Amino acid sequence: MLLNAQQIIETCEEKEIEIIPFEDSQVEAATYDLRVGPQGATTSTKKLIDIKADGYISILPGDFGVVTVLEEINLVHNMRLALA
Repeated sequence: MLLNAQQIIETCEEKEIEIIPFEDSQVEAATYDLRVGPQGATTSTKKLIDIKADGYISILPGDFGVVTVLEEINLVHNMRLALA
């Protein structure tokens, strides 16, 4: 099921989707933009990076990076999450 911006807000208000913390400013036309969380890692560093303390994570050409997200997402059983 694809939701437009108003439907995203409504399903969050009805607790069918929980996004914690929820920010109206993160809702776009048919998406909710997740924010980079406090930690990440890259294939070149091979260690956990404290993004919150450093203020950034550097992903070099040819590198692969993984970051945590700030939000926690909880869905009811009939909802699926599509990541782009």
